[in-house]
Amino acid sequence: MADSLPAGTVVNYGGIVDANSRPVLEQQGWLPCDGTSYPVTQYADLYAAIGAAHGATVDGQGQVMAFNVPDLQGRFVRGVNGAAMTTTGPVDPSAGSRFPAASNGNSKQRRIDGAGCNHQAGNAVRH
Repeated sequence: MADSLPAGTVVNYGGIVDANSRPVLEQQGWLPCDGTSYPVTQYADLYAAIGAAHGATVDGQGQVMAFNVPDLQGRFVRGVNGAAMTTTGPVDPSAGSRFPAASNGNSKQRRIDGAGCNHQAGNAVRH
């Protein structure tokens, strides 16, 4: 499936991301969306798709040497609505009605029909 998706595609991932699973995910074409910096030369297709939108390392001549993948830990992924932009970024109409991320790592608390529950969740970006 990963080969049929363009670089920069972000998907939800329900597995555990740790030192053992990271190389397997990378080999399968995915990088965890945890804000990690990667060399432009190693991930040229991904850099072409997302650029330095999530941070970058620049050398003395202004050349981007490394770029960051998005850090979506504890974030709820939403689509872009260009009409709902402000000078500081997109408008989030339901920001006040959500629970914050749980303090125990990758688990999130969310409200469903008045009851709180925990879910393992994560996001990965296609490289």
